[in-house]
Amino acid sequence: PGPRAWGEVIFLGIASSGIGFLMYFGLLKKIGPVRATSVTFLNPVVAMAAAAAYLGEPVTLQMVVGCAVILFGTALTLGLLPAVPGRR
Repeated sequence: PGPRAWGEVIFLGIASSGIGFLMYFGLLKKIGPVRATSVTFLNPVVAMAAAAAYLGEPVTLQMVVGCAVILFGTALTLGLLPAVPGRR
């Protein structure tokens, strides 16, 4: 590979991986592992939105319902929804 390719690989290693992991470990320390890993639940929602926006992929009712289930489950996991009375 040429010098530009090596430069790009080094940049990706430092910028994407290195800085990304530092930010992630800071997030782990700040909000804890359960909340920090819950962001991965949102990957399908972001992927669907990106595919629709950039590739013109169709968005179906099943996909929207699936995204709603994911968002609801994530909100439950993070404690963003009020507790149901009489339940622990």
